[in-house]
Amino acid sequence: MGLDSSKPASLDKARLLFPTAELARVKDHNRAEACLLAEYSRRTFTASKAPA
Repeated sequence: MGLDSSKPASLDKARLLFPTAELARVKDHNRAEACLLAEYSRRTFTASKAPA
C-alpha cells in the first residue's frame, strides 16, 4: 500500500468538511491535503488556547 492509496480518502474527507471547495478532480488531492492540514491546525491550536 503506497502513498497514492490515501488520495481518494483525503479527497473524500476534504469534500465532507469543505463542501464548497473546488475538489472535483482527482488531481485536486494536494488541495485536499492542504485543507485537511489547515483544519487539523485550526482544531489543535484553537483547543489549546481556550481559556481554562
